[in-house]
Amino acid sequence: MRASYRRPVALVLALALVTLWSLGAPAATPAQASSTTTLSCGAKVANRRLAYHAVDYWRDRFWRLYADSGKGWSGGDGGASVSLPGGRVAWLYNDSYVGKVVDGTRPDPEFVHNLIVLQDGPNLTTLYAGTRSHPVPFMTYKLSHHNWYWSNSGVETGGVLYVSYSSYWYPGTPSVYGFVRTGTVLAGFSLRTFHLISFRWLDNPRHIVWGVSMRKGADWVYVYGLRTSGSGSSTTRQVFLARAPAGHMLAPWQYYTGSGWSRTLSLAAPVFGSVSSTFSVSLVDGVYVITTMSPAYGSPEAEMYFGCHPAGPFRNGLAVWDTTSQEGTYGTIGIKGAYTYGAIAHPQLTRGTSTVLSYDVNTSDWGIINQNVDIVRPRYVVVRLAF
Repeated sequence: MRASYRRPVALVLALALVTLWSLGAPAATPAQASSTTTLSCGAKVANRRLAYHAVDYWRDRFWRLYADSGKGWSGGDGGASVSLPGGRVAWLYNDSYVGKVVDGTRPDPEFVHNLIVLQDGPNLTTLYAGTRSHPVPFMTYKLSHHNWYWSNSGVETGGVLYVSYSSYWYPGTPSVYGFVRTGTVLAGFSLRTFHLISFRWLDNPRHIVWGVSMRKGADWVYVYGLRTSGSGSSTTRQVFLARAPAGHMLAPWQYYTGSGWSRTLSLAAPVFGSVSSTFSVSLVDGVYVITTMSPAYGSPEAEMYFGCHPAGPFRNGLAVWDTTSQEGTYGTIGIKGAYTYGAIAHPQLTRGTSTVLSYDVNTSDWGIINQNVDIVRPRYVVVRLAF
């Protein structure tokens, strides 16, 4: 089982980017050290507060220089990150553009529903199938006509990159967004060739989308799922949790029941319910943190919730960033029909009590997307917590 892909020669970025990288990615905030006072996790959750937040201009410039180079990814949404051995990082993007950028526009864009940008220090390489002039999505296995995959999240374990993808299609009858989710799969890729080496459908009668977030612990990989019902302001969402033995993602999973673990999916109980359709779970100074957009319909707030166990309970919600608060390149002011979504944290960028969030900017006016390359590019924010 192999998936074809195009892997251009790894691009050592423009001199400005290399110089930027050689200076070293800056500390996430002016104060980077871990907490010096020993507190229990429960006390940290009770005492949590926002100590600092700011636009991560360094990371924004790093990605901007690559995207504007025209050598691969020039913009897209998603951007969940997965730490790989050797310090590499796989960035999982959806609905992305490939091709040249001229004076801040995409004159002849090529569009794909999913791809991966592989980072190795300052070197970025865009992975997709097809050819440079006619790229197709990186992941297409087992798709029928008019269907596509969007990545949810990923994790590396046992020397394999596992990515959760949801499949979608455009129905013959109208739907809220014009597309319908048809299932979820877990795909495994070789870390040497990035060929597809395993594939498993994760469909289930409870309609849980598994792998919205995944994180690796010492003995287990924790897989967070999401069940959604209703629509618009009546939407309700519940987070569920499964686990697989570290290094053995294809072994039978166990599901959290509210008091323990069971291999019976029907016994799974929700562990949280205040998230948007995208969220991440990370570990910050010994505290499990859910990062998401506010579940309030149309809210621009990025929020965090805190717990002492992979299953929570998650509580003491904290608003950490207004995604419409910045002007110009970093915000949405002046972008017609702009909206924001998809706030997540990046665990490999966590240092002490500091972490880096990203979120997506888009517009309902599709006619202007390629006239301003900054519209469909993630924004990055540094957040430092105090416990």
